[in-house]
Order: sequence, then C-alpha cells, then structure tokens
Amino acid sequence: MSALVNYTWHSALWSAILELDPNKVARRLDEATRAIDERMKIPVEPDDSEHQAIQEARSGIAMLKAVATNPRPV
Repeated sequence: MSALVNYTWHSALWSAILELDPNKVARRLDEATRAIDERMKIPVEPDDSEHQAIQEARSGIAMLKAVATNPRPV
C-alpha cells in the first residue's frame, strides 16, 4: 500500500481545482503555478514521484486554464 504524499504546493493546487467562483479560477491557477515554481527553486531536488506529480500538475493547470479562458456557451 502506498502512502499519500502531501507536497508543499498541493494546497495551492487543490485551491485552484476546487475553486467554484469563475472570477477567481485564473488567480488560483496562477497561485498554484507560483507554488510549484517556488518548490523548484528549493535546493533539494524533487524525487521521481514528486517530479512526476509536478509534471501532471502543470498539465492539469494548463488544461484548467484553457477551459477557464474558453467557457462553453450557455
């Protein structure tokens, strides 16, 4: 059984994912991106698991930004 890992940037990412106010989504996504960028500045290299999680998070953020900037017509 693998343990759940909580990286320092997870809270910012989850805040972006769970944001319901369309006016705040872009800001939350930017905050999540900055949190990941700040993590990458820390001298301790991410291990393989965190590196993969960061890649997946960046892909997810890009997808969410695309959706947020191109809302579906009502």
